[in-house]
Amino acid sequence: MPRQRANLPAEKLLSRQLPPLVALRAFDAAARHMSFVRAAEELNVTPASISHQVKQLEHWLSVRLVWRATPSKCCWAATTKSTQHRP
Repeated sequence: MPRQRANLPAEKLLSRQLPPLVALRAFDAAARHMSFVRAAEELNVTPASISHQVKQLEHWLSVRLVWRATPSKCCWAATTKSTQHRP
């Protein structure tokens, strides 16, 4: 017997399952470069925008991904699998 889905509109159902894709994209670039500045250059936005997107993702996941010691120094707690297994 097929599983019953909640009676929610598709956009609400998806929004409960997926984090904001813009935030994921910003985090992916920042994690690969280990730098908000380089990520911002890649995505043609400001470093502050990258920082805000990463904070939004942290809030959505309820996980701290980056420890910000000072504006120029960050410690990365998590990286994407693509950055860990590069040839």
